[in-house]
Amino acid sequence: MKKKLYRTDQVAEMLGMSRRTVYRLLESGELESHNDSPGRRGLRVTADSVENYLSKFRNKSDTREAFL
Repeated sequence: MKKKLYRTDQVAEMLGMSRRTVYRLLESGELESHNDSPGRRGLRVTADSVENYLSKFRNKSDTREAFL
């Protein structure tokens, strides 16, 4: 089964941030990547890691709303 992968510019647009911020998240390990073609702009971000990153913020807002 193939993993769903996104380009860094797609992730930046989905998350409303710059590509540089996406690269920082990749470097820090908050997002996971896969590189099909090293040296040929093959870096892709896994859809699972994007979903996990977003769920961290969803859970925080759900918790905050519960106390309001």
